[in-house]
Amino acid sequence: MKKRILCFGDSNTWGYNAKDGSRYDESIRWTCLLENQLGNGYKVIEEGQNGRTFIVDDFELGYMSGKYYLQPCLKSHDPIDLFIIMLGTNDLKKSYNLSISEIAEGLYEVLYIANEYWDKCARKKPVVLVVSPPHIGEKLKSSQFAEDFIVEDAIIKSKELGKHLKTKAESFSFSFLDAAKYVTANNIDGLHLDYQGHKVLADLIYEWIRENL
Repeated sequence: MKKRILCFGDSNTWGYNAKDGSRYDESIRWTCLLENQLGNGYKVIEEGQNGRTFIVDDFELGYMSGKYYLQPCLKSHDPIDLFIIMLGTNDLKKSYNLSISEIAEGLYEVLYIANEYWDKCARKKPVVLVVSPPHIGEKLKSSQFAEDFIVEDAIIKSKELGKHLKTKAESFSFSFLDAAKYVTANNIDGLHLDYQGHKVLADLIYEWIRENL
């Protein structure tokens, strides 16, 4: 069987195109680029959802909590060799009113649920890579998404998020990668990756896999 990599994330894993709200095709999405780079021995599974958070649900739309979708997702894709999770940006929305420590605690809760599942139910326990998302950019101020955030506060918090997520990942002895050191959000809405960002992220994770999996 091919080595199976499950990518669990939000719109930047789904492939949101900020120019028109469409989905980037397979030639651009980092998950697809990663699978192509890895070759025939690997299967990359996309589990991205626009708006997904660690544990909180959208008060109007619902169904945004990664926590509640996680176990059925893991069960449906079992077995997996590598679990990559990249979330945290949507948790900064003003409607959720979460502190950085509360967002990081959300990651801890998700990892705890996953770890319990792997220990008790899964066919194998995968390697885990927690990826901290790109920082929110200044372009958010003039974008259609500005009203969803307290913009200056969200920009500052996004820059602090990585170190808190790193601490939670390391509490499980899971690996951590701060994507914001290498990848920046686009110049349209300051939230999403453009085609170049997808390429950089794919290359970054590919190199990590070569060294660690």
